[in-house]
Amino acid sequence: FDVEQALYRVLQEALSNVARHAEADSVALSLGMTPDKVTLIVADNGRGFEMGSVSSTCYGLAGMKQRLSEVGGTLTVDSKLAVGTTITAEVQLINR
Repeated sequence: FDVEQALYRVLQEALSNVARHAEADSVALSLGMTPDKVTLIVADNGRGFEMGSVSSTCYGLAGMKQRLSEVGGTLTVDSKLAVGTTITAEVQLINR
């Protein structure tokens, strides 16, 4: 249940960030699962941001990273100005 809840909260925050900041007209969601890993991807075609401009006061991203680390997961953020942002959350399921 912890993994499911963490992924749900990451999805919720990612979509909230798209609605508040991205000015996107499209969002793609992907949820995949293998025997050893679950992967959630949220990608938008919004305004993006410079990765170096993200500060420690970006509580949304920090919260997503924290939730995932609590279940042994990782968060990857790829963003390009005027192209969009892709957030990838992965949680290993083996040895849980």
